[in-house]
Amino acid sequence: MKTKLKSITTAITLFLITNLVFAQTPPPLGVAADFVLFTSVGAISNAVFSQLTGNIGTNSGACTGFGNVNGVMHVVNGVSAQCAADLGAADSNLSAQAPDSTIGPVLGSGQVLLPNVYLLPAAASIAGTLTLDGGGNPNACFVFQIGGTLATAAATKIILVNGTKACNVFWKVVGAITMAVNCSFKGTVISNAAISFDVGCSLEGRALSTVGAVSVSGLTAGTPIGCGSPILNGPTAPNMQAVSCFAVLAASGIVTNTGTTAVVGDIGSNSLTASGFDTLNVVGRVHPIPDLSTSQGASDLTTLYNYLNGLPPDIELLYPNLFGNSQVLTPHVYIMNAAAMLTDTIFLDARGVVGAVFVIRIIGALTTNSNPQIVLVGGTQANNVFWLVNGAVTISTAGNFNGIIVANGAIILNTGVTLKGRALSIAGHITTNDADITSIICSNSLPIKLLSFNAAAKDSYVQLNWVTATETNNDYFTIERSIDGINFKTIVIVDGAGNSSQILNYSAVDNAPLSGISYYRLKQTDYDGQFNYSNLVAVEFNNMNDFTFNIYPNPNYGEGFNLQIPKNNAKVLVVMYDILGNEIYSKVIITSVNGNDVYAIYPSRKLNPGVYLITATFNNGIYNKRLIVK
Repeated sequence: MKTKLKSITTAITLFLITNLVFAQTPPPLGVAADFVLFTSVGAISNAVFSQLTGNIGTNSGACTGFGNVNGVMHVVNGVSAQCAADLGAADSNLSAQAPDSTIGPVLGSGQVLLPNVYLLPAAASIAGTLTLDGGGNPNACFVFQIGGTLATAAATKIILVNGTKACNVFWKVVGAITMAVNCSFKGTVISNAAISFDVGCSLEGRALSTVGAVSVSGLTAGTPIGCGSPILNGPTAPNMQAVSCFAVLAASGIVTNTGTTAVVGDIGSNSLTASGFDTLNVVGRVHPIPDLSTSQGASDLTTLYNYLNGLPPDIELLYPNLFGNSQVLTPHVYIMNAAAMLTDTIFLDARGVVGAVFVIRIIGALTTNSNPQIVLVGGTQANNVFWLVNGAVTISTAGNFNGIIVANGAIILNTGVTLKGRALSIAGHITTNDADITSIICSNSLPIKLLSFNAAAKDSYVQLNWVTATETNNDYFTIERSIDGINFKTIVIVDGAGNSSQILNYSAVDNAPLSGISYYRLKQTDYDGQFNYSNLVAVEFNNMNDFTFNIYPNPNYGEGFNLQIPKNNAKVLVVMYDILGNEIYSKVIITSVNGNDVYAIYPSRKLNPGVYLITATFNNGIYNKRLIVK
């Protein structure tokens, strides 16, 4: 009888939770969905470099202090007028929703809330952590109706678990909104007054005001992914044709090298000579003088240049002299209408879209400061990144560059430059010095014809399947997994068929998948040791019993960070890796019993700007977060 009553109680509880999850309806945002910052009436301003993905604007006021934005600025135009109208409708929709529960006025301090329409009748505040638990439903919706102002304490965090998405979280605030330093906020905020973010805050969502100024400083923010948001594929990838054989090619110019430069791919010039390369350091073919291969390559390079040049731009980066500074770009066609200086770092984030294409078009020369970094995240592949430069390109010493450079001018790769991609010039010399250039080896006959490769998350594992049409001298396959789309680990090895002309189906299982988004690829190896890779496949795996930890401030400036982990009376191994996979810090932490612990982590040296991976190993599971250092 007890068992039966328990089953009935559980069924009723699940029924009620399910109805709570579906009780709320997200308001239609219209044009406002594309904006990360907006005010219908008021000024919008920025004080310190902010990294913003999404449109920004005002329909009545000035827009000042913003550098390059990964979006479009709309100031008192037709789009801003439509945004103001759509924002007003969304504000009314949220105000009209009937509250399910009255809470507050103080939120946070480890509090956990389920999907609901919550009413906070007067001014409210948030401190510590506030967890929004979707109960396993990806459509779970949260609405907070706040009848006064909203203020957060320093380092406040909104944590989303069990299916909750930032695109389904809404904060309707009657009064002003003040976000203190280093807060991490989630959801769409709609205020009827001013909105301000202090330095070091992050926002996954939107900050929209119907009447009031919007001011930010050092904010990292982006419109949320999901809930019908567009999937960013970028433009159609060009057909590289014969250019795909070359790592270095000058259609009209000399190709010269000094020092020890390692190259994977062919090297050549179609008008003069290619010299200075030691063939022992070249995995490919050096064409010392023009021949049929360089002639076809030069012709196809012109076609490639014209194709890229003809793509209509989606986003103009208005300040080419401020290019870099840890900005994040997503799959689009970008344009800079003047010579550009790359300072520090650019992050190219495909957001898990396999094969997403980036085109960065510069009407002028491209130069860099010392040690420039192009960092690929979210599954971005170097062969899908195109730098179209209508001028010369100079990459400074020790630069780490990713993508295919297509220049209408000279290309100089200085000492220690690493280029994962190609250096191609239609009109100019190419000079390299102790560089490392990796593209692909040209091959007229691939060892296998791969029809498909896919991966899917199951209850406790990830299923991987692939199909080949033909195989030639195929020794074995390797399934590799990555948490950043850059550094990969072998998961399983599967024997190949050797030689086959029949359709063959293969499968493998990752029995210990990582929490969150992982990237898988298929590596095929011949009997002679040569190998090829498939495209990446992104899989999101969510374990309802996941261990959760947080790091803040994030982004920061490399002096150290705070690690917040659950108290579970267990050992947690914390390891930090740089973008190349090198371990730079590790520590075993023994936690307490209940609540949360916060530990200050100080690596032995100040961290250089870039992306770092923080892993926490607990109960044989590996959980990860990214730390961005400006």
